[in-house]
Amino acid sequence: MRARFEIVVGVGALLSAQAMAVNAQQPQSSRVTFESLTFEDGLSDERVFEIFQDSRGFLWFGTRNGLNRFDGYNIRTYHHDPGNPRSLSHNGIDALFEDASGTFWIGTEGGGLNRFDPTTEGFTRFMHDPDDPRSLSSNEVLWLYEDVSTGAFWVGTNGGGINRLDRDSGLFTRFTHDPAATETISDNHVLSFLVDGSGAIWFTTLAGLNRFDRERERFTRFLNDPFDPRSLSYNDVRRVLEDHEGVLWVATAGGLNRFHPETEDFTRYLHDPNDPNSLGDNFVLRLFEDSAHALWIGTRIGIDRFDVATGGFARHPLDTGEPEQFGGPAVIDILEDRQGTLWVGARGGLFRYDREGDVFISHRHDPDHPLTMSSNLVRDIYEDDNGVVWVGTVRGVNKVLAAGKPFRNFTTVPGDPATLSDRNVLSLYEDRSGSVWVGTASNLNKLEHDTQRFVRYDLDFGRPGADTVTMIQDIREDADGTLWLGTARGLVRFDPASGAYDLSRFVSNNNSDNVVRVVYAGDASAVRLGTEAGLKRFDRKTSEFLDPDVGPLNPELPGYRGVHAFHEDREGSLWIGARRGLHALDRASGKITRYMHDPSDPESLSDDWVYAIHEDASGVLWIGSASFLSRFDRDAQRFTHYTEADGLPDDGVYGIIGDDRGFLWLTTRNGLSRFDPGTETFVRYGVEDGLTNDQFGRALHRGHSGRFYAGHADGFSSWDPLTIEAGRRPVIAITGFLLAGRTVSPRSVYGPGAIVQGRRP
Repeated sequence: MRARFEIVVGVGALLSAQAMAVNAQQPQSSRVTFESLTFEDGLSDERVFEIFQDSRGFLWFGTRNGLNRFDGYNIRTYHHDPGNPRSLSHNGIDALFEDASGTFWIGTEGGGLNRFDPTTEGFTRFMHDPDDPRSLSSNEVLWLYEDVSTGAFWVGTNGGGINRLDRDSGLFTRFTHDPAATETISDNHVLSFLVDGSGAIWFTTLAGLNRFDRERERFTRFLNDPFDPRSLSYNDVRRVLEDHEGVLWVATAGGLNRFHPETEDFTRYLHDPNDPNSLGDNFVLRLFEDSAHALWIGTRIGIDRFDVATGGFARHPLDTGEPEQFGGPAVIDILEDRQGTLWVGARGGLFRYDREGDVFISHRHDPDHPLTMSSNLVRDIYEDDNGVVWVGTVRGVNKVLAAGKPFRNFTTVPGDPATLSDRNVLSLYEDRSGSVWVGTASNLNKLEHDTQRFVRYDLDFGRPGADTVTMIQDIREDADGTLWLGTARGLVRFDPASGAYDLSRFVSNNNSDNVVRVVYAGDASAVRLGTEAGLKRFDRKTSEFLDPDVGPLNPELPGYRGVHAFHEDREGSLWIGARRGLHALDRASGKITRYMHDPSDPESLSDDWVYAIHEDASGVLWIGSASFLSRFDRDAQRFTHYTEADGLPDDGVYGIIGDDRGFLWLTTRNGLSRFDPGTETFVRYGVEDGLTNDQFGRALHRGHSGRFYAGHADGFSSWDPLTIEAGRRPVIAITGFLLAGRTVSPRSVYGPGAIVQGRRP
């Protein structure tokens, strides 16, 4: 019988991927939002007091009902078993720590200190013995810390002061409060430790802040003085943190404090009910500085982000769905994992937030929320000069501000001529004056910015049926301000100032000659059209169509068939992508050179169906086709191809766009792909990275703001290409597998490479 394996892969990357997923069904908000993990996800208790990520990438959550290990997919729980002395000594977890040797330690609420053995998944207990002065001074362990410079391992307790553990002998040295000695610690309830940049050790207690002199083994106390506004704001000190600039921050039950080492006094930051930019609450429980140097303040009612430069606080509520006694869940712990995900443990659950917050934002239609996309079938996307994003769908135009405001949907309202003439939108265009033009299945529309109402232009030439202009598939503006419309009935020349227009049709027995899909209006003398039947040229002076396939310069050139793309390169040549190859037009001579696939020549065009043409900053042409991504060497007149074997997620490339770092972004039927031409490597992005769908088409746009927009089979997604890091290399661990349908645990999930070795059957 075959063995079936289920392997948990990519612990770190999976944590980040889950955190990056944005709820596209709700209107986007500029405020920070957090996602929660609860009982339904396998968490043993929603009162999370400690969060820790070990060196293998696992996340550990200490709760009031056991220890939880999260591997990116599943949560493994550890509980106290009265009949097993190798089980966790107590279910209440207050402290988690991994020392320099990789040993994992757990401080409990009433079961002392535990050391975890990952091979056996058993625990060794260190507990208080009233008859042994070298035992742990208290079974309530609140804090653990290793002084790497000396190797000392410190254990802070509730009521028993500080303990220094000799890990070789298992014996403890106690430091406790003596009311008669001012150089002892100020209180036996020790909540946290910190070794600052100068080497001083700081201890926080319920009755003051303490600095420890290692050589003399004496303490200096910092206490509140009600007559000194520069003293500590409150004696109940919960945490102390040193930021990247060496500034010491102190969290108390009566405000946030900044320590000044020169004068050894403090600046206080307090809650002001009349100032929304003040501290959200004076009871500060946790402090955390993330990798972007943002300072996070966990309070009794939520979490604040502090701007050190302005002294202002931004408040971010944590929504538990239930009313809280003080107006929000108290923050118990904060951690940032290696992928940049911020984890917040609170009374009310576990919350996670990707601090970048702007990786892939996906938008889709939600029938229960009217301020979302009107339809997931996207035809065109455009970002105007003001940062407003316009999305054309089969159910109208959608408008969304780049700042993340809810959608506003424009559609047809019967009896109201100031609404969209047809909800089936095919094209969007912003002219040089800033007006937004909408091409629909029936007519042309212009949106008035001031009134947000539409002006309809019924392009009807007085003949019913086939001679009525329909299906406006492309809109382009020339140097004179004239709009050229590609329609299913021919080419329309439209004057926006007067509203005058005329329709020109190619004289042919083939109606597909008049189905204009793309328009190029960059020539002063002619407009070029991509029709269903091929490339056409319209002479502006004579108003006549010319077929470039006919003539002495191109006698061997057969019909083009459907034209998908135009691109004018920096040398002035016009490149045309069609269903029968890639074509280069020398406009000075009129000569057309065509490149097609030759099965006998591996350096020919990869496929005759060309969808996308892109020229990078160095002048290199990149071609997206039904088969592969291709790089064109103009001097050698040959193509280099990149396939799935090279890392391309799918061989069909429908859109190409370049960012300011030189990367190419490709749309495929298997997600987005970012290509680095320098290293010739690909990074794929899919639903696991926050995209709501992997099936992308040709709707790809770069906005004025630098954001990218891409339509897919479930709406559209936007992202800032400069904020997305290079390919993540996940930590790999095997936490279990199925053998003949039975779950088997490896001897160790922490071994070298996390490989389970054994004999072959």
